[in-house]
Amino acid sequence: KMNRSQGVALRSILIIADDLTGAADSAVQFRQVGFSAVVLVHPASHRSVWPRAQVVSLSLNTRDASPVAVRHIWERQAPIIRALAQDALVYHKIDSTLRGHPALEVRLLLGCLGAASAIVVPAFPKLGRHTVEGVHRVYGVPLAETEYSRTRRRSRLTSHLPDLLMAGDDVRPIHLPWQVIDGGVEIVAQWLREHLDEPCRLIT
Repeated sequence: KMNRSQGVALRSILIIADDLTGAADSAVQFRQVGFSAVVLVHPASHRSVWPRAQVVSLSLNTRDASPVAVRHIWERQAPIIRALAQDALVYHKIDSTLRGHPALEVRLLLGCLGAASAIVVPAFPKLGRHTVEGVHRVYGVPLAETEYSRTRRRSRLTSHLPDLLMAGDDVRPIHLPWQVIDGGVEIVAQWLREHLDEPCRLIT
């Protein structure tokens, strides 16, 4: 928990979500611990509020859009995203059951910001979403065997998180194993340093 009275020099935080609920749910977590936060759907119309909020949460409303439409939305919003991301910590809020287009949108974000890598963590233990040995589960059931995999567009044939985040011929995501996590912070930091230098790498 941090606030201005503690004398901590805070950078701004940018949240990007694929729907309004996710944008609001993420922003309220910061608001509850003392950060100023604003949720935006049409950011270009509210530029005056950008500097006044420590946390800006942006809903792109791409959850149910087609991949072509998603690309168009990102292309249109890219200048605003880059402006908001300057000197900010960027958090891309995705659905914990991977609905929408997380594989595509994470890559669009990397391209938009010129970033090399992203750490993708859809686990939400409070709601029973866990990733175990790279397999994403909902209350212990592999994602592919749950109702969340039966979308209108296609069924997910796998619950393996790196496979779910594959996109075309892009570099295959890699998974941070629990054995490394159990080794402690320094071991995890070393593992990340070794992998974050690789271009366009997603780490789950």
